[in-house]
Amino acid sequence: MKLLARDRKHNSAKLLLTVPEDFWYIHRILQEGDIVVGRASRKVLKGSDIVRTTFTATLSVLKSDISDNSLRISGVTCDDNNDVPKGSHQSITASIGDVLTVIKNWGPVDESVLSDCLKSGVVPVLILIIDRDSALFALTNSGGYSVLAKLRGDVQKKYENVSFKEFFPLVVKKLEDLLKTIRVSNIVVGSPGFWKDEFSKHLPKDLKSRTVFATCSDDGVRGLLEVLKKDDLKSVLRDVRASEELSVVENFLSLIHKGGRASYGFVNVKFLAQQGAVEKIVVSTKIISKDRAEKRRDVEDLLSLVESFNGSIMIVSSELEGGSILDGLGGIGAFLRWKSD
Repeated sequence: MKLLARDRKHNSAKLLLTVPEDFWYIHRILQEGDIVVGRASRKVLKGSDIVRTTFTATLSVLKSDISDNSLRISGVTCDDNNDVPKGSHQSITASIGDVLTVIKNWGPVDESVLSDCLKSGVVPVLILIIDRDSALFALTNSGGYSVLAKLRGDVQKKYENVSFKEFFPLVVKKLEDLLKTIRVSNIVVGSPGFWKDEFSKHLPKDLKSRTVFATCSDDGVRGLLEVLKKDDLKSVLRDVRASEELSVVENFLSLIHKGGRASYGFVNVKFLAQQGAVEKIVVSTKIISKDRAEKRRDVEDLLSLVESFNGSIMIVSSELEGGSILDGLGGIGAFLRWKSD
């Protein structure tokens, strides 16, 4: 998750959802009567036709529910909309990539949950904004981004001049140097016009395979801000997250096969959690949805129990490979502080 804005005077936090466990943390934060602002949709009558309209809704929260790949927040509208009057029952369904503003009286527990939530969703991606004679390197983080370096080439402005081809190898060299000092899974290259196509000719195969190309209308920081809003970056974050989830699940399976410090299944994990033995619990979105559909709190209570012993939580998407594998083991796995009998 990324914190886009924080207004302590008005008790608000504007949050970008980036990974599935963000749904769990937001659900933990929300209480009845809190205010949430987000995108909602509703069927309305337009003339003689019924159409679905999308609008920004401000809700007084009644409840929230986690589904396989979204968070559904139900409540009552706090203001009038052209199509939905104040006091109407409405819901906001938030998915990865959506923005929510939460307004509430933030207590110590809420602040702790928010802090953990912000740490959980930091997935660094290296972004390069390049033009024929300029390059800006930035790294995404929980606060948005950090500029790592800037390069400027001595390139004439005429298109028939090919001297930009001397600048692009310098950019590739700088990119390779940065990748030696920071660990990222993917790279996004954005540029105005056709310059990304020219630059791609200079990228080695191993870097090109990790790169997503995007178009922006400007260079420098303005181009960077434009790329940060694009679906290309959201796609990269999802791909990185899928790889991360699969790696954790495969590590868990390896420990199980070797008889190491790991266990699975609700009953076993709950018993070990009660002893304080669970260092990290991994749960699929499918089992959370099943628990909610049956109006039970077994899984949520288990997660709270693990947290009470300073254990960490990871929620993996059942729609991705890692979560699908975990579902084959009952949807719950635990990394242990010590080996169980």
